[in-house]
Amino acid sequence: TESSLRDIANTGANSVRVVLANGKLWSRTPESQVVSIISQAKANKLITVLEVHDTTGYGEQTAATLNEAVDYWISIKNALIGQEDYVIINIGNEPFGNGQSASTWSNSHKNAISRLRAAGFKHALMVDAANWGQDWQNIMRDNAAGVLASDPQKNVIFSVHMYEVYGNA
Repeated sequence: TESSLRDIANTGANSVRVVLANGKLWSRTPESQVVSIISQAKANKLITVLEVHDTTGYGEQTAATLNEAVDYWISIKNALIGQEDYVIINIGNEPFGNGQSASTWSNSHKNAISRLRAAGFKHALMVDAANWGQDWQNIMRDNAAGVLASDPQKNVIFSVHMYEVYGNA
């Protein structure tokens, strides 16, 4: 990790996305490791986008729910509080596969944001689109305003993963 972060910083990058696991699909990333990652990234002048990867494709394959991802964030809260200027919390990577309703995507994210804010998190929160992050059904596009409005801090970043269905401009 240390050499990877250094190499990324040497490209001129100012941020790095780091995959974490809550233990549902992969070995749980311990709080001590998260502290180390943040420290190393800061030493390299990188903002970290931390994400729980275990949520990938929920509803279409076995994966963690957003609630389980929030449980993880709360369990490692001590590593994150005070790091708001250096850490963006991507609540869950591609947390819904295909075939989920707009209300499920929207309500699940509103609930996750509400729980994180109630737990004292003041970080920018990143929300991934439905459809494996690609939003080909425009669920995020059509419902992002409501999710943003649910955040008392109005500090939500919406993320679309530009691969596969985006084969051209």
